[in-house]
Amino acid sequence: MFHKAFSPFNQITISADAIAENYHYFQSTYPQAVFAPVIKSNAYGHGLSEVGPIVDRLHAPYLCVNDMLEAETLRSLRIKTPILILGYTDPKSYQTLKKIPHTLTITDISQLEVLNTYQPGIKVHIKIDTGMNRLGVKLSQIPAFIDVAKNTEAVDFEGIFTHLASADEKEGNAQTKQQIDRFKEALRMFRHYGFLFKWRHVGNTAGASRIKDPDFNMARLGMGLYGYSPFPVLSRLGKLQRKALIPALSFTSHLVAIKTLERGESVGYGATYLATRPAVIGTVPIGYFEGLKRGLSNRGSMLITGVECPIVGRVCMNMAMIDITQVKNPVIGLPVTVVSGNPKHPNTADRLAKTAGTVTHDFLAGLNSSLPRIVKD
Repeated sequence: MFHKAFSPFNQITISADAIAENYHYFQSTYPQAVFAPVIKSNAYGHGLSEVGPIVDRLHAPYLCVNDMLEAETLRSLRIKTPILILGYTDPKSYQTLKKIPHTLTITDISQLEVLNTYQPGIKVHIKIDTGMNRLGVKLSQIPAFIDVAKNTEAVDFEGIFTHLASADEKEGNAQTKQQIDRFKEALRMFRHYGFLFKWRHVGNTAGASRIKDPDFNMARLGMGLYGYSPFPVLSRLGKLQRKALIPALSFTSHLVAIKTLERGESVGYGATYLATRPAVIGTVPIGYFEGLKRGLSNRGSMLITGVECPIVGRVCMNMAMIDITQVKNPVIGLPVTVVSGNPKHPNTADRLAKTAGTVTHDFLAGLNSSLPRIVKD
């Protein structure tokens, strides 16, 4: 009863059409491969339960998540698309869980041995470490891995992949080429022993934008799915993608207080903002708990009726203050656009991330999962 009567001041809106259009844009640029939407980490802050049903309609080969909990959340939503778990899963879990209905990533021999014993018929993708030095089988470890895999009859080796470290950076061209060469060598080694993988994938959003190798028939679409380019604004691909992509997320709050300041008065903790003129300050009930980075203190901005309102003072845990002097006739309850989905606005997620000194992934993933989210078709 409470939830039906309660009207939240903060709300995230997700555009289903934007997500679908972004997906089809990337598919059109790389038709020889199929794209698997990456919806891990609460769908990059967009909401796993909200985005899951949207991408389930795209007829993708897989939906990619980080762990078993995210996979089971999707299964509870009756998602039909197969699910690929990209993150690490403790082999002990294989022994205690009933038959796992998802495809797993395996990164070492110990996982393989336990899966063969306790999860017969399980589908897996082998992750090759080609230079990220995070997770995966290194080239030097492949002979020993193959020795075990040859006698692992209960596991279905459906896919193989790697993750590129610097595909979005011009300076990373040499490293990217080296990683691809290493991955092709890994493929050669496995093929020599009769391992023919249905899915071979290297590219994330950045990698799939630059690498069109026919040997790779799947790509993992993360940031691009949500309408953001991983490339610098002034780069060729950055310009091209920013014209084509549509940010899928917008975030709205409301004014909850209005204060009139005289010249010399301060705002917020530490008195880091001093009014240099008479000003009107509005309080918005969103802070760093909700996902508004503290680095936006005295730097970021929000929008009210199209007017840019600078953030003044320090961003608090659950509140932030903005200068609304230029807003005509402000009143309590007036909507405030915290994050805009319009690429021309100053407070898009990528611009706010840059202002805060971080990356768009971090900003979006930091939007608190407790914030109400709705889907707009």
